[in-house]
Amino acid sequence: SAGNDYQLVYSVAAYFEMNGITGTVAITQNGLYNPAAITARLSGFPRKNVLQRYNWVIREYPIRYSLLRDFPCSNEELGDVFDPLNQQASQTYDSDCKNDTSKCAVGDLSGRVGYLLSNQKVQTFRYPGLQLRGPYSPVGRSIVIYSSQAGNSSVALACANIDRQGLKIATLRATF
Repeated sequence: SAGNDYQLVYSVAAYFEMNGITGTVAITQNGLYNPAAITARLSGFPRKNVLQRYNWVIREYPIRYSLLRDFPCSNEELGDVFDPLNQQASQTYDSDCKNDTSKCAVGDLSGRVGYLLSNQKVQTFRYPGLQLRGPYSPVGRSIVIYSSQAGNSSVALACANIDRQGLKIATLRATF
């Protein structure tokens, strides 16, 4: 019942094992309207002895693992940054929007909660606007981790689907 939604704990996770980066990103929400807690337990970042920050975003579509060899974590395959509220004017995802969420997409994790850091195996973040249920939920989408390159370009290092723990999610996509 709707009254119980205030007490329920929702939990989803993305499991990474690509290009040396391994671990999980778990997202938990204690009750329907409380902030989501994100815990990233990741290792294997390049240059782990040097402090480096990595962008990470939620993309619109899940990974089709059969295509990873040909299109690993590509924007063409995974779609734009998840932006159901149309808050992002461009598709850049490295601006700091924690103080003004109108500048960032829902899926802009770097801007909304902070960057992933190469020298920390466990990082925790608080995301007040993320809902794990309903039309703006990230469940069934993907998370991509990027390495910044010279000239403001970025390269996808690893990606994983966001699933309810213990359940596989089927996502359908129509192309017109």
